[in-house]
Amino acid sequence: KKPIPKGKSPRSVSTLLLFGLCTISFPFTQSAVASYRTMKVAAHDVMGGALRQQHDEWTMRALQSDTTNDDDQVDLEDSQVLRNSVIIYGGALVFIVILFSFLRRRFPAVYNVRGKHGPKELHTHLADEKYKLFNWMWKVFGTVTDDELMEESGLDAACFVRILSLGYRLSLVGIFTSMFLLPVYITAEDSGETISVTDRIEKTTIAHVPAGSPRLFATVFAAYIIFGSTMYLIVKEFEWYIEMRHKFLRRPVARNFSVFVRNVPHDFQSNPALESFF
Repeated sequence: KKPIPKGKSPRSVSTLLLFGLCTISFPFTQSAVASYRTMKVAAHDVMGGALRQQHDEWTMRALQSDTTNDDDQVDLEDSQVLRNSVIIYGGALVFIVILFSFLRRRFPAVYNVRGKHGPKELHTHLADEKYKLFNWMWKVFGTVTDDELMEESGLDAACFVRILSLGYRLSLVGIFTSMFLLPVYITAEDSGETISVTDRIEKTTIAHVPAGSPRLFATVFAAYIIFGSTMYLIVKEFEWYIEMRHKFLRRPVARNFSVFVRNVPHDFQSNPALESFF
């Protein structure tokens, strides 16, 4: 071993050796990096080609599936849609009404909280009346007056029943207008615009009436009847509410003649102090 020259420490010798190794290996490192880049580009091209091929296959399968579904799909006519809707939603409505009518009699504490099975502070004489399985439907709208309903169940319950009654009367207006609209639509003359209308249900609508036909005046007349009746009934409901609200506030109960005050100072939190203040 040669002695280390003066002025050069072992750390400086190690640094020189490391620099020499890096200088010698630098060309090999460059070639290795170039080879890696070449291999990476080649692999990327191969994978990209495989992915594009797979994507094309999936696209073709999707198009074939859509074409098959379009061929197998059957366009439903309006009469079929109406029939299916009546079967599904009508059956659900009948089932729910029967279930409610049965549970109402089976569990009175849940569905009749103002009856004898509920809390005494909520008891009303109107809730003691016994109804059969289905006669409660017309009893609510026929035999019980608004004053009785408000007195026994409150103004909110009376307003709720009035809203249901308003919808019932508006539906009657629609039935009345359909009595002359249906014959007008069904007997409309055929034209090039309506030649594609072949469904029986669709022929009872305005789609069976060609543009510019004088039969459209019947539609305008029916619209005026419906809108006019709706506005008239709404005005009458406002008049009813004002009258019932006044009756409700004139009842001799403490809450109708009380004033709620909060944040009263401590010095006035007694009856003599409040009386002297007011």
